[in-house]
Amino acid sequence: MKRLMIVLVVLATATTAMSQGKFSLGVKLGYNANKLSSDLDSIKAGMKNTFQVGAYARISLGKKAYLQPEIAYQLTKGDINNPLHAYSARNYTLNTIKVPLLFGYKILDLKIANVRVMGGPAFSYYLDKKLDDVKQGEFWPIKSSSDLKNSMWSAQLGIGADVLAFSLDIRYDVGISNIYKGNSDLKLRNNMFNVSLGYKIL
Repeated sequence: MKRLMIVLVVLATATTAMSQGKFSLGVKLGYNANKLSSDLDSIKAGMKNTFQVGAYARISLGKKAYLQPEIAYQLTKGDINNPLHAYSARNYTLNTIKVPLLFGYKILDLKIANVRVMGGPAFSYYLDKKLDDVKQGEFWPIKSSSDLKNSMWSAQLGIGADVLAFSLDIRYDVGISNIYKGNSDLKLRNNMFNVSLGYKIL
């Protein structure tokens, strides 16, 4: 119900903004650095570089404030390992659809350029999950990719700049929900640093 209300509010705002000429649409390509965080000392995670591609809409809420819904495909990779055992690293790959809903504010607004800050929630759905099969021992909590949930919530915070039709965003995506659903009390969250370049097409 909450997701439906968010969608309806965004659609209503977008319709109003389009009728007033305050709506823009663009595409974007980005670089990701992803890492899992865990509350167990027996689990360590490494960071790997991946990419994302997607589209965004920017809806003006006044002279400086705006709403920016997005949709992106992200390839997320990393590794998790037990530091007590050699050769225990397990590589994982998550093919993800991410839908952020960001609220932004222009802290510097010139004729051909601006500087912005932004933040808001993001929903991720995993299209595919892969986890290398490495023997970790009976007490290792993550047995297979089925121990990972199919979706998660996160919060994005960042800063960006626009120059003519181009935009550059730098964000940090903080995992809020636990993506582990196995039999232990493990808490596993996905965090990501992202730099993206966008181009306004409308």
